[in-house]
Amino acid sequence: MIAGLDFNTLLLVNTLTLGLQAVALAYVWQVHRDYRPTRAWAIGAALAFAGTLPAMYADPAPLLEVAGDGLCFTGIVILASGIVRACGRRPPGIAGFLLAAAATIASGATFVADAPPQCRSFVFALLMVVAHGYAAGCLFSSVPGPLRATCRLIGAVVGLQAAVALLRVSTAWQPADLLGLGSAVSERAFLLATICITFLLVWVLTLLTSRRLQVELIDAARHDPLTGLLNRRAFAEIADREWRRSGRARRTVSALVCDFDHFKLLNDRFGHAAGDDALTAAADILTRTLGGVAAVSRHGGEEFVALLPDIGLDGARLIGEQIRAEVAALTLAAAPGAALSVSIGIAEAGPEHAGWEDLVAEADRALYRAKAAGRDRVVLA
Repeated sequence: MIAGLDFNTLLLVNTLTLGLQAVALAYVWQVHRDYRPTRAWAIGAALAFAGTLPAMYADPAPLLEVAGDGLCFTGIVILASGIVRACGRRPPGIAGFLLAAAATIASGATFVADAPPQCRSFVFALLMVVAHGYAAGCLFSSVPGPLRATCRLIGAVVGLQAAVALLRVSTAWQPADLLGLGSAVSERAFLLATICITFLLVWVLTLLTSRRLQVELIDAARHDPLTGLLNRRAFAEIADREWRRSGRARRTVSALVCDFDHFKLLNDRFGHAAGDDALTAAADILTRTLGGVAAVSRHGGEEFVALLPDIGLDGARLIGEQIRAEVAALTLAAAPGAALSVSIGIAEAGPEHAGWEDLVAEADRALYRAKAAGRDRVVLA
């Protein structure tokens, strides 16, 4: 069946497919301009498409064909670099362009040496093996996260392209490949597979941008936009889960409630920008101090709440004192000379607490006792 396919027809279909890929990825770039990889996808796809146009001429000049190969090779490298960046890895940069340049020189050398046509095919396939193979490796070793499954799906598509190219490399000069197909038939099979994989690649890259947008919307719905901490709703979900887990395992859990002292005076004297800076700085301190051991939330205004699994009163008090000391040492560019302080209330779960809400309420009462006792202190329930 593959042997009956006309090679020139496949070339035309491949060019049209690359043109559609360029248009689709250019549209994705326009929609997701804030997502840096989409720019590389669009530019790479456009260059790859432009590089195939000389093949549409009946008898193109060798110089035109080499120039087309150079554009195509550069486009493949840029597209692969964009895919690498999408999985959170740094693309090879200069090394990638050197690879494209070396492939272009090798392609030109085949014309100078009047080498057989399969030499150019070998160069093209070898470049795809290196570029797509590297991208697939990065995608499969990407860091865990909500986009990991999508990145691995892209890795499967890109890896398939690298595998097809590797098969083409292995059959470039053989009179028959492992399936008993001649080299010319292998060339058609490689081109047909590339056409199919191009459609798959556009689909999975579009899927990645859609999934990323979904993750961002979910993240925005769960976090406070100013501080980046959990909002009340997300905190409640995590607190429910931690409370049930601590009850089953009979683990210790504490609650910490932190509130700025005289926050209204800070806003009135220095403006709301200073207040926002103070809240952001406090959130950074809480995140750095508590790390991954607690759920931390901005509950509203200048009040922060944290649930601390496996930490009792003594450990929570030490954490509270560290937070209080770091806030007292803060200096804000928007509020020069301002003296910052926080009051902190802490409570440990006991049989009298029916849920985490009761625990937080008791820590909140300890906070008010800290305020009444003169502020800038940690009080245990």
